This record gives sequence, C-alpha cells and structure tokens, in this order.
Amino acid sequence: MAKRTFPQQYPWIDFCTLGVEKDLPAALQAKYDRVLGTTVVHAASYITRSCEQIRLMLRKDGFVMLLELTRTINWFDLIFRLLS
Repeated sequence: MAKRTFPQQYPWIDFCTLGVEKDLPAALQAKYDRVLGTTVVHAASYITRSCEQIRLMLRKDGFVMLLELTRTINWFDLIFRLLS
C-alpha cells in the first residue's frame, strides 16, 4: 500500500514485500540503515530465524523498529479503521 501511495513523494525509499522466513536475497543484504515493520514476525514459524533475516538487511550501524502486539487490545483495530 505504501508503494502505491507514496512512490512520487519518496523516490529514495525502497518499498517491497519480503517473506522473512525465507533466505534473504543477496541484493538486500547489508543494504539498509533502517528497517521498519508492523506485525511482521509474530506469526512466523521461527521468530528467531525471521529476526536474523531482518538483521541481515541492515548495514553495520543500522537498526530495526518493529511494532508487534503481545496481547489483544480491544480498541486497537478501531484506531486503524479511523485512518483513511
């Protein structure tokens, strides 16, 4: 969705869909300063391996920011439905 919404505004950002349980393509290894993910690893079969794959994407001084729910919050989906 972000790729469709912002392609002209942010040409310096790479938008892609990545299966974190698969081996990371060589073209993506050590390429990024920051990796952002929302509800990415919570449903992975092997969370540690998935996090390792995400880490491989980062440059030496890069960092990952993940948003993962650790418990059910009844109002969480309500907030996202209010966004256009």
